[in-house]
Amino acid sequence: MKRSVFLITFFIIIFYQAGRCQIINHWETAIFNTDNWKYRTGTSEPDINWRSLSYEDVLWAEGPGGFGFGDNDDNTTIPQCPSVCLRRKFNIPDTSIIGSAIICLDYDDAFIAYLNDVEIARNGITGTHPPYNQFGTDHEATMYQGGVPESFILNKKLLKKCLLQGENILAVEVHNTSASSSDLSSSVWLLLGILDSSHSYFQVPDWFVPILEFTSSTLPIVVIKTSQGEEIVNEPKITADMKIVNNGTGLINNVSDNGNIYSGRVGIEIRGRYSASLPQKPYGFETRDEAGNNLNVPILGMPDENDWVLTANYNDKTFLRNFLAFELFRKMGHYAPRTEYCEVVVNEQYQGIYLLGEKIKRDKSRVDIAKLNPDENSGDDVTGGYIFVNDYYTQSNSWLSNYSPLNRPDGDVYFVYYDPKPEEDHTPGKEQFGKRLIGSRDSFR
Repeated sequence: MKRSVFLITFFIIIFYQAGRCQIINHWETAIFNTDNWKYRTGTSEPDINWRSLSYEDVLWAEGPGGFGFGDNDDNTTIPQCPSVCLRRKFNIPDTSIIGSAIICLDYDDAFIAYLNDVEIARNGITGTHPPYNQFGTDHEATMYQGGVPESFILNKKLLKKCLLQGENILAVEVHNTSASSSDLSSSVWLLLGILDSSHSYFQVPDWFVPILEFTSSTLPIVVIKTSQGEEIVNEPKITADMKIVNNGTGLINNVSDNGNIYSGRVGIEIRGRYSASLPQKPYGFETRDEAGNNLNVPILGMPDENDWVLTANYNDKTFLRNFLAFELFRKMGHYAPRTEYCEVVVNEQYQGIYLLGEKIKRDKSRVDIAKLNPDENSGDDVTGGYIFVNDYYTQSNSWLSNYSPLNRPDGDVYFVYYDPKPEEDHTPGKEQFGKRLIGSRDSFR
């Protein structure tokens, strides 16, 4: 009991110290999605200066946001098109009291946002100034389904670069995913973090939850940057740059520090099924050399390998469940993934606290089992090694256990072939082998 109290107290202290931010007195809304915007549908290339404050948009159409077609979530319906450009002017009486800003978007499918012709956020499309007919990554709007917009923070450094005393212009281009796409959505808000108690703008939306400007932590920091803000997707892995900063126990790690644990290329993708649908995305990544080949490296005291996992904690507000499960299983004398808590930043957007750990795989320093060769398909050779998972399954990649869970007497349990893969396993009668492997429940109690 004393050890449990110590562990909980330890984590409370760690998370209290982790992540430092500038103190914001309150938040206000400078631009609502339903404000009147100037807009231009993407039927041809817009003027090269359309993102700037000085551009004359008198010939553009005007209407209330959001803009789009197909999902009945638009206040201004536009014709089917590959893109739409939006402009909204607003006034800042005093820039000195603006400590931070957040742009929130509910969009379908990709976007780039500019403040006074300085890019402040993007997702799902590449290129410095992509042409009007360039398509982006498929992304569904969420508000018409009961969700909330995505938030992108502008830190103090970026605000100083682009926010002007007096009149400003917010410009947003939203791109579709294909010429035949049946929908497009673009709803945009701009919210300001006010440093004092003054009120110059408007109340924030009910759904708005401020996110912190993250700059430093006592936890290790993982910083990921994709090429031109390319979106990380659930297959295939995309190439990105990653650095991991850890200056030592109890010392401050800064986002701006050099990567002293790892600094190089990775291939990264979203992992998981249900967890991949949650706001905090879990990631799988492999460390690579400059040529794109797998590169075995040690990370945060864990043995050399190239396959790693960033486990999100969105469904576990204690941040303890995975860590304790792995720790207890290792204490029982078995292998479980080694992990370290860290803070993650993707394309300058703080993602939260994660567990960086080992991907479960056959390896001498992970699951140390023999590799089955194609000719090992009879006798004692058939006995190992195998890795099975209890996970999402199909009839072709799994076998059904004879036994049900203790808490669901009528439930089915499917074991999925993980290593070797079904197409790699030359063992005859794999289902019969699986049943022999399980044996009786007593061996698993």
